[in-house]
Amino acid sequence: MADLLSSLPDELIYHIFSFVPIKELVRTCVLSKRWQHIWASTPYLNFENIRYNNEVSASFINRFLSLYSSETIEKFSLRNITWFKRDDFKMDESATYMPWLQFAVDCGVKDLSVCACECQLPLLVHSCSSIVKLELYSLIIGPIGSISWPLLKSLTINCPVSWLSDDDIRKILIGSPKLEFLKLRSCKFINDIEVKSSSVRELVIDGFTSAKDCMHPPLEIYTPKLRVLRILGHVLMDVRLTNVSSVVEAEINFCHAENTTMTSEGGGGGGGGD
Repeated sequence: MADLLSSLPDELIYHIFSFVPIKELVRTCVLSKRWQHIWASTPYLNFENIRYNNEVSASFINRFLSLYSSETIEKFSLRNITWFKRDDFKMDESATYMPWLQFAVDCGVKDLSVCACECQLPLLVHSCSSIVKLELYSLIIGPIGSISWPLLKSLTINCPVSWLSDDDIRKILIGSPKLEFLKLRSCKFINDIEVKSSSVRELVIDGFTSAKDCMHPPLEIYTPKLRVLRILGHVLMDVRLTNVSSVVEAEINFCHAENTTMTSEGGGGGGGGD
């Protein structure tokens, strides 16, 4: 019987690979003679749901990257890697992630997704000029010195452990001149979101957790050129909208603390959400 899988064009095989975690991808070599080698050049690297002990998890990823033969990476995903701690094996997780992210940056990664609980985002990512889409989960991001993401169009930050400040957000917006989509979820200590850029089309605020009993000032959103605004999840602070006249689509659907209000320039206040 002819090896039909081997006759597929590279582009189609890579597209199939883009949906498969690396751990499973390596096993596909048994399906086709040609796939025994092509998996090492896929531009989609999904290191997800890897659950070994510290030593095995790290060595698996290091081994794969040492065999990687392509010079470019379209997508690099590093998520849900569970470290089963052992008393006889100590590991600095931030230092372990560093060479993997350096590898992705050196290969001109365009789509980067990282979930690393309480690890510091390496400075090398702050100046990755190739990134078009960036998703950061559970990382420690701030304080930010400077950002250079000239091609970035989509940014998602979900960092409940991060001290991300108003100034950090401003630096991100200044360093991302082509940004179109910004989602901030569970980000603490942000008081003022000022989006003046004409490129940002959609802003999503999902679950700001700073409570009023912490004497947190209102969250002020200033977006004179925004088209789409979504405020979702648990928002435990007052929200003040300023100059949102350009918004043509809005979704306000959030749970709020008692006495939490939303006000807008030229309009009255009121509780929102569920």
